[in-house]
Amino acid sequence: MTEKQIQPIGVIDALSAGYRLLVRHWPLMAIPLLLDVFFWLGPQVTPWRAFKSLLDMADPELRELFASTLGLDMLDLTSPPAGPNVLTALAQTPGAPGSLAAALGVLPSPPGWEPMRLAPTSPWTLIGLVVALVLVGAPVAGLYITLAARVVKGGEEPTVGFWHHWLWSTGQLLLLTLLALLLMSGVVVGLSVMAAVAAIVNLGMAAGVLALGTLFLSWAMVVLLLFLYFVPASIALYRTNVLRAIANSATFVWRNLWSSIGLILLSMIISEGFALIWRRLFTTLGGAIVSMGGNAFLTTGLTLGTFVFFRERFSLMQSQQMDGE
Repeated sequence: MTEKQIQPIGVIDALSAGYRLLVRHWPLMAIPLLLDVFFWLGPQVTPWRAFKSLLDMADPELRELFASTLGLDMLDLTSPPAGPNVLTALAQTPGAPGSLAAALGVLPSPPGWEPMRLAPTSPWTLIGLVVALVLVGAPVAGLYITLAARVVKGGEEPTVGFWHHWLWSTGQLLLLTLLALLLMSGVVVGLSVMAAVAAIVNLGMAAGVLALGTLFLSWAMVVLLLFLYFVPASIALYRTNVLRAIANSATFVWRNLWSSIGLILLSMIISEGFALIWRRLFTTLGGAIVSMGGNAFLTTGLTLGTFVFFRERFSLMQSQQMDGE
């Protein structure tokens, strides 16, 4: 092998390859585009009334703690603040396409269009709705990453093989989502218990414990998300189960740490930077259409570029491991 052949693909080259693939397979943009059209014209569900009902049942000290943490007292508000739209949980499943609504919160409705607005009052109804939306979003995410993997691999699979691939990806994403929900539930319960125990001694201490615990867990979550970033790519490209995909992603990031961080940071900068542009454009009907189309192109290209980056470098890792043996 020549030096050029064994040189791992760079971040810019991988993203460029992803956009070149997207130009030839542009229908893949339909999934994020249709999702954003649904978030734009469909019903909107706000979580604030359910959150207010939950605070009504809490102790006064705990309500004061949450009010100081949020910077507002929900019980004193005559009208809940707008957004976020809970339905965007459809696009929060691991591997889901990048949604403009998830980035901007609530997409303003076009002139003359009045969407249905719902505000559940029961916290349990809201929690159940979010969980259901995340679970329903798994087949959408599974279809998206399966199609992306098919494009990156360049091979035409038989129809039966493709649908088996989609079902497999969906099942593994559901397991990954379940693990994430259990982890998040454990974090929330742990923080709540620490804050409640500290509040018995002193309310100020409870706020400090909550702030420190949140800061520590935030850094821990950042590290965890870094090492699990390529789990959907492993599932879709190699049809691995979720545990093997987690191991593949963690090993890959460890072996390609700075390149992986560079890819993730560049993707975030591109997404967040263009989100500011989309927000300014989303004031007219034409601007809204351009924003949703531009976001679909941008995020889908980043997904394909990420898959190219993982596939090329992971294959190189495997070949180097075999040569070492």
